[in-house]
Amino acid sequence: MDNLTHRLAGQADLPALTALMNAAIAGLLPQFLPPDQVKASFAVMGLDTQLIEDGTYFIVEIEGKLAGCGGWSRRA
Repeated sequence: MDNLTHRLAGQADLPALTALMNAAIAGLLPQFLPPDQVKASFAVMGLDTQLIEDGTYFIVEIEGKLAGCGGWSRRA
């Protein structure tokens, strides 16, 4: 994939990241969880903005379009 890139996420990416996370939760979890648990998942699986502030959250893009995201923390 020559057009696959990655970069650190920034505050300006929050709306797009939130939309992607919400779409992933709503689109993927119903095959594994009942509706009430999918609804609850939005509270615990949503975007951790602290990771963006820590500089440990990345965006993957394909041809400049958001395709994935993820990060980690060194905090306990």
